[in-house]
Amino acid sequence: KAFGSLKRSILFVLFYGEERGLVGSRYYTKNPLVPLKDTSAVINIEQIGRTDDSEGPRVGEFNLTGHEYSNLFDYLKKGAEEVGIKVTGHPKLSAPYFAASDNWPFAQAGVPAHTISSAYSFPDYHGPDDEYEKLDYNNMAKLVRAIANGVRYVADTDKNIEWADIDRTKSFREAQKKLQENTTDGLK
Repeated sequence: KAFGSLKRSILFVLFYGEERGLVGSRYYTKNPLVPLKDTSAVINIEQIGRTDDSEGPRVGEFNLTGHEYSNLFDYLKKGAEEVGIKVTGHPKLSAPYFAASDNWPFAQAGVPAHTISSAYSFPDYHGPDDEYEKLDYNNMAKLVRAIANGVRYVADTDKNIEWADIDRTKSFREAQKKLQENTTDGLK
């Protein structure tokens, strides 16, 4: 009911083994439930609970990796603005982190895919003191609403999510073209 009637389907997928080499997302791109050529976009969500980023507080905003790599940013920004959330691309970390999360295998396969996070790093990241009490539940709830709005816009448009025509996306655009030309996924 949160999404209502939309032009496209929404598929929720949970992956295993990101830190072990993107195991789950690599497996999925080779064995998709929905053909990758029919997958409009992938929005990977990671680290949206902590707002105590090592660079300073990240409240009321989320980062999008590779934010300039596709027009997905525009849909997410529109949805986020409805609940007062700012969507940013970190000037130094957006590009390097693009290749460090579960969006990466999808991008390599040609599907526009990005990762959302509120923080890239925080003082006890992956440490024993990284406990649930440090989550900012109020902020996380706003981010979830913002992301859901953006997902709704993506799922209810006739337009395609497109890779930007820039040097950094050349291999993704080529993979997307090959994906669309094939009648099968071409990845198995």
